Amino acid sequence: MSTPFNTLEKALIDAMSSNEKVAGFYDVLKDSSVWLVQKQGLQKNSPFSLDHVHIMEKKQKKLLPVFSSEFPIRKMFQKNTAVQVPFRELLQMLDDQTGIILNPDTPLSKLLIPQELGMMKSGQNYFK
Repeated sequence: MSTPFNTLEKALIDAMSSNEKVAGFYDVLKDSSVWLVQKQGLQKNSPFSLDHVHIMEKKQKKLLPVFSSEFPIRKMFQKNTAVQVPFRELLQMLDDQTGIILNPDTPLSKLLIPQELGMMKSGQNYFK
């Protein structure tokens, strides 16, 4: 059974197929809510913190796996729960050394390096 693409996924598909749509993708991402993989054993209603989600670390670099919908998390991480967070809120919590991998291990995967995230934090969109 296939799941229809949401607005963020459609914007990513458009950006992957046309350079003119890249700026629109960043605008949609900034206004979207995203899903993260929550660590096990946390209380249900505790305030959100990056300490509560899985962050990948390799060679002193951190990548935060983020998903555009809950569906892939339910398929890939059956024992974990997902938490939905507004991307703007998440962006403000990130340090300058952490990147984001949007939809890891899926056809709609996109790496967001710290410089891109910094651009978004500052309210700029270099692709306009």
